[in-house]
Amino acid sequence: MRCSKKSPNSNNKMKRLASRILFSSLVAAGVAYADDPLGRILEKPYIPAEDSAMRTRAEARKVSVHTITEGEFLAQMEKDLVRQLNLDGKVTLTLGRYWPGIRVPSETWKMEIPELPIKGLSRSFLLRVRIVANERVWFDQQVLVEAQWWKPALVAARKVENGQALDPSAVQTQTIDVLREWQLPVPADIVLEDQVVLQNLSEGKVLTWKDIEPMPMVRKGATVDVVLVEGGMSISMKGLAMNTGGMGDAIMVRNQDTHKDFPARVVSRNTVRVSF
Repeated sequence: MRCSKKSPNSNNKMKRLASRILFSSLVAAGVAYADDPLGRILEKPYIPAEDSAMRTRAEARKVSVHTITEGEFLAQMEKDLVRQLNLDGKVTLTLGRYWPGIRVPSETWKMEIPELPIKGLSRSFLLRVRIVANERVWFDQQVLVEAQWWKPALVAARKVENGQALDPSAVQTQTIDVLREWQLPVPADIVLEDQVVLQNLSEGKVLTWKDIEPMPMVRKGATVDVVLVEGGMSISMKGLAMNTGGMGDAIMVRNQDTHKDFPARVVSRNTVRVSF
């Protein structure tokens, strides 16, 4: 057998060809890894089901959940009603039904009262209330509310007879629930010296507007000063009051000389005015 021996030039050509093939492979691989260096190995890692559930629970624990207690609910309702109804004094509310508490996803919740009571504040009423948190309504219902409205009022400190004028010694100031009174109580800041009692008052009686009236400036049968005004002139005379009247009231007065009656307006105590 006869073996042929390759020439040095032939070996060099093969080496150069192999070098080109290897270089082309490396270049192709380099381009691919330049586009995706990690070869997409970490692009979508696999997570077992139990690990996914654990992560979901961990994320849920990060959300701030707040339970609105009955005390918080009532305090906010009291504040809103006092502001919207423009009430003075102190208002305290209680719920007529059990309050289970409302869970909201934030402590920064707010209350809305879309409809105020038609008759204003009363002992018991239905009120529509809405709770909003994170721009979502979590509660929108009517609630049964019982109210107390605490204000200072006048109470008889002793027995007062019908027709007597009130004075500071006859009354005392107490803070009461005005919603428990059948009649509107007299406020504590009234000028007592201008009021007269219309019926007997027993000690401890809360004064209402049916118990007193402004003291008349002129009483029927009293002699009054009559001031007649015409243009820039005025004259005075005496007259007999035919009616009882308060400040600004129109009453009839009798001329004591002619015994004729004429109308006049009360301008001060036992003084009336006639204008022409």
